[in-house]
Order: sequence, then C-alpha cells, then structure tokens
Amino acid sequence: MGREKKEFGVRSSEFGEGQEKGGTMRKLILALGLVALVGGLAGAVTTDSVLLTITPAFNLSVNISSTTQTFGSNIALKTSATICVGQIMNDGNVSSKWQKMTASASAGANSSKWTLLTDGYTATDEFRLLVITTGTAVSPTTSGSCIVGTPATIRATTSMTDLTEGGAASPTHAVSETKSLWVSIMMPVNITKGDEQTITLSVTAVAP
Repeated sequence: MGREKKEFGVRSSEFGEGQEKGGTMRKLILALGLVALVGGLAGAVTTDSVLLTITPAFNLSVNISSTTQTFGSNIALKTSATICVGQIMNDGNVSSKWQKMTASASAGANSSKWTLLTDGYTATDEFRLLVITTGTAVSPTTSGSCIVGTPATIRATTSMTDLTEGGAASPTHAVSETKSLWVSIMMPVNITKGDEQTITLSVTAVAP
C-alpha cells in the first residue's frame, strides 16, 4: 500500500511540473510579443516630407513690327542713309534686354555680295550698319544722314551686342514696352555690280 502511494505521488509530481513549465512558456511568449509591439512603435517615423516642383511661365520674346524694310533705290555711293525700321516691342512675359547682330555679308550672288565692315571707312563692296532704338516719338541724332552714337555700341557685328537706346545706354525693357528701331547704312565707296542687296538684321531678347 505504501509503495503504490509513493508511485502515485511521483506521477502526480511530474504532471504538476509539466503544468508549471507550460505556464512559464506561455508567459514567455506573451512577453516576447509585447516587446515586438513596443519595438515596432519605437521605430515609427514622426516627421516626413514631400518634394514639390513647379515650372513658371517664362517667355523672353521681342517683336519687330516690320519684317521687311528698304533704304530706297539709287542710294549714292560714299554716303549714308537712315531709316526707321518700325516699332520694336517686348512681347514676352518678363523684362528683357535686346541684342543685335547681322550677317557677315549681304545676300545675293557671290560676285556682287557686300561684306560687312565693323570699323573704319568702307571700301569696294563693303558696308557698315549702325543700329539703335529711341522712344516712339523721338528721332535719333544724325550727322550726314547717319546715326550718331558711340561707335562700339551702335555698330552691328556678326556677334550679339547690346542694342542701345539713343546710342548710349542699354536699358531693361518692361513687358509690352515699345520703342522705335533705327538703322543707318554706310554705303561702299565703290561697287562691282549694281545688284540689289539684302541685309538681315537680327534682334534677340535676353535676360537682364
């Protein structure tokens, strides 16, 4: 009888120990789950940002009222002639300055082309071009039918140079601002042929 009771007591003790182990495992699993949850919250981002982009409407533009103009016919050699080409306007949406340039030679047959000269006196089949702007109701100062101004600023070359107002300053033109565009030609002292010459003058709007 005592032996049977002892065996039963041992089995009962082992079973109870298993229950305690099982309880400990459940407690450990719950504790690990709580740590994982807290760890996830601790790693959350509290500040974030967004990159915003925008492209503004930016239009540099210039408009000359006349696409063609003439100095006239039968212009004497070794003289000068000045004309108002027309109105020039800033038709962009931002303020701008203007720059000018012309081709190195007139258009036409190679045998009769005139060559652009930027300094000094013209020779055979050579010409000079002087360009300025003025107020719409203002005429330029001229001498011998030629625009007067600082030579280095009013002459047209094969590179873009500032288009000055009155031959001196190079102002910034507001949107819709309009001026008069004046051009003088210094004729050759002699020509090879009497063919009509075509000269292209270009004006570009640039950022101030």
